[in-house]
Amino acid sequence: MFGLAERTFDKKDPRLQYARLRLASWYLRSTRYRPALSLYKDISEWAELDLPQHAKERNNVLLHAFRREALTRYVAGICCASKPLLRARDLVKGSDDFDFEDKQTAQQDYLNILILERRPKDALPLLQSLAEEHGGIPPTLMGFPRPSDMASVIQGLIYHRDEGVKPYYPAVTENDLWTGPTQHFPPVLGYPMPMCGVHFQKRLRGDGREGLAELYIDVSLRVNSSGNARDIEMTGTANSRMRRDIKYALRKSRFRPGISATGDIDPTRYEFRQVFTPPETIQGEGVSSWNRLLASHTCQLTIR
Repeated sequence: MFGLAERTFDKKDPRLQYARLRLASWYLRSTRYRPALSLYKDISEWAELDLPQHAKERNNVLLHAFRREALTRYVAGICCASKPLLRARDLVKGSDDFDFEDKQTAQQDYLNILILERRPKDALPLLQSLAEEHGGIPPTLMGFPRPSDMASVIQGLIYHRDEGVKPYYPAVTENDLWTGPTQHFPPVLGYPMPMCGVHFQKRLRGDGREGLAELYIDVSLRVNSSGNARDIEMTGTANSRMRRDIKYALRKSRFRPGISATGDIDPTRYEFRQVFTPPETIQGEGVSSWNRLLASHTCQLTIR
């Protein structure tokens, strides 16, 4: 289909760039990160052409391309996702084609990726500005900074796979659950902290399906100014091995620290309930929701 688009549309036609975006998304879903990034480079070069008749489409295509390039770099562990998100923020800020919500989302995405990239000094002024605007902001789980952090969690856990247990490798959405007793666990299991489904299959009795919805872990922790979890406490119905696994993952994760209205780090404890079946709708969008895709790809590429 992309070859047909290349033959049909002029190189200045925005429809060719939409075709490139769709192909790049397919490359991302199939873990072919380098070809996806190459297409985003082609789109940026197209945007540098003199296109007064396509100004609005140009901006829309560019914003989508910048965001998807950042997502691809984050999921692949390729430096640096913050660069295209900074370009996205500047594009939205300097154009009348975008509304207030677009500008707010672009600013928050750039802030969140700075935290994931372990740049607290760059993130702090943006955090303080956001806290002043909203009268303070609570701490928030961002997720794993890089695929290697998720992979180290997988490799660091005590995990011995039986010969009869096969990893769930086909590309499916991370919310898919099993439909019968012979189907393996989905690649990602758990919310809000995503973990590898194949790993948790070893943590449960029998086939693991019975009673999974009743398992939970109540987590309480503090987030320091660098975005790290400290003083982690846990209770709940999940067994001690599952609690240990989640604690290990939390120590590898990054958090957006809470900031008071005066701009100081909020010492209030961050509390949430970790469940092992996903809710009907998963909250969050933009960078705050990218962690599940990173976990899904890393689980499938690491556990073979």
